[in-house]
Amino acid sequence: MNKDFSHYWDIYNISYNKHMKRTIIIDEAKESEIIETILESAFIPNVQQVIEIKDFLDKNIKKKIIPTINKVSGNPDLEINFVLCKNGIELQVMTPRELRLMLDDEFQDRIKIKNEEDKKRFLEQVITDWCSGKIKNGLLSVNKI
Repeated sequence: MNKDFSHYWDIYNISYNKHMKRTIIIDEAKESEIIETILESAFIPNVQQVIEIKDFLDKNIKKKIIPTINKVSGNPDLEINFVLCKNGIELQVMTPRELRLMLDDEFQDRIKIKNEEDKKRFLEQVITDWCSGKIKNGLLSVNKI
């Protein structure tokens, strides 16, 4: 996400110090506006969001590895799917995509990511880290946003 921040700069004073570096002076309102815009564009997953999703996955989802045959090579392969469980009873088998869509619906009001592509990458990373046990204290192994 490349944003153009040029319209945020109300320059009141440009001065040069002895090393010919520019100094730009802006007022506090503009500073707050610039910081808010930068933070919105550089989303860092909230630890609490990751913990809530992980807890939901731990309580309601089981990973299921299904042996399959690779359609291209014909070799045995393993496919990872997920099972929705309630009270220990398996209700529905889901693909990773279906699980991501279910999490998107379940947490739509709690995940504050405006860009849909970023939200998709965030949920995919949570699922990947949850499967491999890499979520530690609400932190993901990689921030792909």
